[in-house]
Amino acid sequence: MENLAGQDMGELLELAIRITPQWLAGFFDGDGSVGVSNRGGRNRCPGVTVQMSQKDPTSLVLISLKYPEFILQGPHKNGVHYIQASGRECVEFLELIKDYVICKKKQVEYGIEMAKLTNTPLAHNRRLSDEVIEVRKKIGNEIQRLNNTL
Repeated sequence: MENLAGQDMGELLELAIRITPQWLAGFFDGDGSVGVSNRGGRNRCPGVTVQMSQKDPTSLVLISLKYPEFILQGPHKNGVHYIQASGRECVEFLELIKDYVICKKKQVEYGIEMAKLTNTPLAHNRRLSDEVIEVRKKIGNEIQRLNNTL
């Protein structure tokens, strides 16, 4: 990917349009992750996050232009930028790359499953059933186990 310096918005959008699911899957296999968030401690219901990171933000900016659910953050102290989406916002992206991901295929599949068990925005304040919470905890444990084997 080209450096962002000196490029106008039209050029950036043209580059973003050319991003394919296959390219995204390869980028994700190398620089992405499906993670589990446990805000509020062990007894809370875990959630799913999708994150991609790099020192050079060019590819991340292009991805966030095409997929606005990803918010660009950084650079952090180590100079790394990242984009992240969470919950139901992850489903469309994970569905897009699932047939092309190689190394992190199981994490993507579990991420889709967990994200689909997230409340919709209209039902955000409704409590999930104990059964759904337990399923999400099991999926979260499996994602963490798989991530620890990479």
